Amino acid sequence: MRRLSILLVTGLALGCRGVMPCYWTPLREWPNPAALAGSRAALALEARYGGVLRDAAAEERMERLGHLVAQAAPGISGDLQCRLLDTDELNAASLPGDRLYLTRGLYVRLRCDEMLAAVLAHELAHIESGDHFRPRLRNWRDAIDREVAADDRAVKYLGAAGIGPEAMIAVVGLIAEVQPQGWAEIRIRRITDSTAPTSATPTTAGPTTAGPRIAGPGSAGPRILSRPRILSRPL
Repeated sequence: MRRLSILLVTGLALGCRGVMPCYWTPLREWPNPAALAGSRAALALEARYGGVLRDAAAEERMERLGHLVAQAAPGISGDLQCRLLDTDELNAASLPGDRLYLTRGLYVRLRCDEMLAAVLAHELAHIESGDHFRPRLRNWRDAIDREVAADDRAVKYLGAAGIGPEAMIAVVGLIAEVQPQGWAEIRIRRITDSTAPTSATPTTAGPTTAGPRIAGPGSAGPRILSRPRILSRPL
């Protein structure tokens, strides 16, 4: 019987310290490989983070905002499954099959719908980019590059929904304490630089005031001392 090997990287919103299990199952039983990967990985993820905390109001809110930002993500099916994980940890996760998770600890600290939408947009960006099926990350530079890329894509989703990049910046700042050292600063600089308005050339003479420029991602930033394992990727 023909079998399908699926390599899964668990995408944890706050910075994947995740496991990459390899599952074998008859292809004919699961015509959608992403659904297979997400279903199998969900069991381990939910067990690790205290199980699912069923909250109908929270799930409805997450799905409503998830669908809002997913309108700019053509690779998302629109059939989102959003759940809370019963732990105080600050984390979020996405799995193939359009499964989105937030920990209770993170959910209660998000101050507004815009911040919740930013978390969901970041996790949808990992799904849209196919990060769960990419090779294991080799080092912290690969890991932070993947997070920055997800931030960039998430900001675009948010913009299409009428939400500014400040929401993504607020989330990254909120979870700075659980990310590897220096990651939050790198990510915030990238978001700030990539969304800064370009000044038009003045048509009339007169003094112009240039605001302070934040160093871009290519500049020397704080050294990241920790080397995160893949099952714990920061959002």
